[in-house]
Amino acid sequence: MWNKWSKTALLLSPLLAVAGLVAWHLGWFQEEQVLRGYQLAVEVDGQRYATFGLLAGETAISERTGHFFCQIDDLDELVQLAQGDVQLKPGGDNPYLQGSVRYLAAQRYVRRTKHYRNAAQSDARYQVLDAQGQMVYRFIPDSDDPYARTLVNVGMVRSSGGRGSSVVEDEYLDATRLLREKFGVRLTFVKDEEAKLVTLSFKPVAQAQAPESPTP
Repeated sequence: MWNKWSKTALLLSPLLAVAGLVAWHLGWFQEEQVLRGYQLAVEVDGQRYATFGLLAGETAISERTGHFFCQIDDLDELVQLAQGDVQLKPGGDNPYLQGSVRYLAAQRYVRRTKHYRNAAQSDARYQVLDAQGQMVYRFIPDSDDPYARTLVNVGMVRSSGGRGSSVVEDEYLDATRLLREKFGVRLTFVKDEEAKLVTLSFKPVAQAQAPESPTP
């Protein structure tokens, strides 16, 4: 015969399963963290510069894998940082930063195009270019792209136009993989939880993986 604990477990199992599905949908088991409430910076020669234009709330990190993610609308600024196509502006009143960066051009590496499905409907598509203007990657939103994944902005809700609200889910690109495979750049980050600061660093892959010279 079943004892009372077995019966209790049987009754609770469906409730626990539903609770687990809800928690998964809300992003409670998600290893990636959307950087809402943080400041992004880039490290250059040991100094940290704010990456205004690259929005922390539209980026994410995985501390387990060391990967950095961004939405497609922020990829152009990220590639400019990776390629060094920015101007450093020292100064400012933030004691955690030594200045900020100014991007040299809009849509330098990422160009948005319009694809018409019919006469009344169109979709956005994106071409990612290298420094010579050659396309190295094409991104089509919601297309099962190998670099893309949907992340939950935990704790945030989005209005559904009078039909209630839902958790905020957006498509992010694995920028660490994309920069390494398409631009030969290694992207790393350091998170300072106390300062609410995430600092990005960029190095050429060959330089980052170069073995130490043997001692003569």
